[in-house]
Amino acid sequence: MTDRGGYTDFTKWYNDKFLNKLSDMAPFQANHIIPVDLLYTNKPLQEILQWAEKNGRLNELNFNGLDNGIMLSIADHSALHPKFSGQMERNFNNSR
Repeated sequence: MTDRGGYTDFTKWYNDKFLNKLSDMAPFQANHIIPVDLLYTNKPLQEILQWAEKNGRLNELNFNGLDNGIMLSIADHSALHPKFSGQMERNFNNSR
């Protein structure tokens, strides 16, 4: 669970921490939903990228944009990234 700095009430946390961007707010880091390493190793995703490029649609895939992004606490990102990448690879391999 993400550290809430002792807050149990969302509204108070939101007003005190989130809106005011206080320095003791837990740091967050952007994370890809489809991990970069999966693009490098997964044949079906490579085929999708190559198809998109060949058909002039690669610009519609904003890999580093909001559609492929999620914010995680730095602690969660470091701990969960390898498991998350592995699960995403299994999902793509099983969906084919």
